Amino acid sequence: MTDLGIDHVTSSPYYPQSNGAAERAVQTAKKILSQDDPAAALMTYRCSKTVTGYSPNEVMLGADVRTSLPRRLTKPNVNTERILGNSLQTKMSAKRHYDQSALNQPLNQLTSGSPVRVRTNGEWSDQIYDLMGTAGTSRSYIVQNQQTGRRFRRNRHQLLPSQTAQSSDSSPSDLTAQCSPQPLTPSQLANPPLPIIDNPSLTVSDHKPQPVNHQVLPRRTTRSGRAVNPPRRYSP
Repeated sequence: MTDLGIDHVTSSPYYPQSNGAAERAVQTAKKILSQDDPAAALMTYRCSKTVTGYSPNEVMLGADVRTSLPRRLTKPNVNTERILGNSLQTKMSAKRHYDQSALNQPLNQLTSGSPVRVRTNGEWSDQIYDLMGTAGTSRSYIVQNQQTGRRFRRNRHQLLPSQTAQSSDSSPSDLTAQCSPQPLTPSQLANPPLPIIDNPSLTVSDHKPQPVNHQVLPRRTTRSGRAVNPPRRYSP
């Protein structure tokens, strides 16, 4: 493949999202084969216009073919630059809409030698892995199991930095001492602090609950004689 100028880039295991073009092609093929007449469905797909502005037949054969739909066949003028431009514009538009979600924000790069946890089949493992380095792409890494020594390749979305060591600046006893409340002195217990009053003209004795006066409304009845109980409204 190197002699033909092909750059073979592989995707991370258990992460088919990184190989979206192949996954989409497989989905289209499955949908065509699930039709009642797969041959007619395949012919319709080959003659349908794509995001490039041309049908697969026009791109591959340079001409269109007859179908069950009556139409006039013309020889298309296939423009390679137009195909590449439309395809790139469609991909950039899809990427822009995908990146608008908060869940699709780029993650921070990991450094070699840092401990990480690995997610496989939707579950995070309890074992700790050592990050060995990248696997040829910016979002694919090589990790090594600390117990068995086996190496795996995983995507950045499948790796979680593990906080195995605490900060050396503060010990657990220091943190407990900082968070624990300080005992009050005897003078503070004998003379507790007074509440803060915004209005200087008021004293502590002025802050007393005032009685609530409920307005008594006249009793009413309906034409059938049923009593009507009006709601009680607060009236200061």
